[in-house]
Amino acid sequence: MIQDAFPGHHSVAWYWREFDVREPSRQGRRYLLRFGAADYLVEVRLNGIPIGGHEGGETPFVLDATEAVRIGEANRLAVRVLNPTNDPIDGITLAETPHRNKSIPHRNGGSYNYGGILESVELLVTPPVRFQDIHVRTDMNGSIDVRLALDSRLSADAAGLLQISVATAASGETLLYREIRQPIRPGESRAGFRLQLDHPRLWQLVDPFLYRVTVRLQMEGDNDEITARTGFRDFRVADGFFCLNGKRIFVKSTHTGNHCPVGQVVPEAHLRAARYQDRYAGMGRGHGALPPRDRRIAEDRERDRPKGAVEVLSLC
Repeated sequence: MIQDAFPGHHSVAWYWREFDVREPSRQGRRYLLRFGAADYLVEVRLNGIPIGGHEGGETPFVLDATEAVRIGEANRLAVRVLNPTNDPIDGITLAETPHRNKSIPHRNGGSYNYGGILESVELLVTPPVRFQDIHVRTDMNGSIDVRLALDSRLSADAAGLLQISVATAASGETLLYREIRQPIRPGESRAGFRLQLDHPRLWQLVDPFLYRVTVRLQMEGDNDEITARTGFRDFRVADGFFCLNGKRIFVKSTHTGNHCPVGQVVPEAHLRAARYQDRYAGMGRGHGALPPRDRRIAEDRERDRPKGAVEVLSLC
């Protein structure tokens, strides 16, 4: 983030990075820049060519750099990030953005106004047809509803083979496998299907069991893969009470703002002590208000990396 290098600086910051791109292993490759998170307003140029931007603070975004990248040459990436302040910059002030409790000047109970590139930036080398996203919804009876977003840069209709597997997340043991023929249209499209897993192991507070759904697309030697973790549970409010899998539960949890002493960068020893205290007190969960880049308190929030024919070059 900006304040790592320039404490107390809020407004506009520029990032530059040079990198080389080798010749792709197959023709028709696409080059995508993936930002894990950047706060708040982002403009991106590659070799002086604008390739897009993003407005937000905590979500990943992907920009297509195929037309701007130079194969076998040095490439120069330039990223402009606006960390809003109380004074308008580009017509934007901090108060006008989804800033949670960030403030200038910092106040007790508030968050430090951090900004800039918060997570990794990667160059993805992908096939012409790729997955954009996956959404998985389950129920207690073993039903698995899968929705896919695809993006094809082919000029004509095509067909691919979807290979779907359901496995236990911890051991990787495959429990269910299906193959489906999938038509592919140029541009963005959607696909969906439903699976049925017999006798699913329910997610419980004392046994948070998870599964992994993996979808692989194969077409004429190219392939892409996307994966998501999921579980089977039913959580609802019934007659004014919390119920998990049909049984009433009592929820105990903690919340911490993690100011140490200013901002939200917490020493590891403090986090370990907080975890121990939560367990000793019998808390079902501990909620921490952390910036996106601080993943230590949420070790179970695994970020699924691109797989299949995707090559990844970490830029920062």
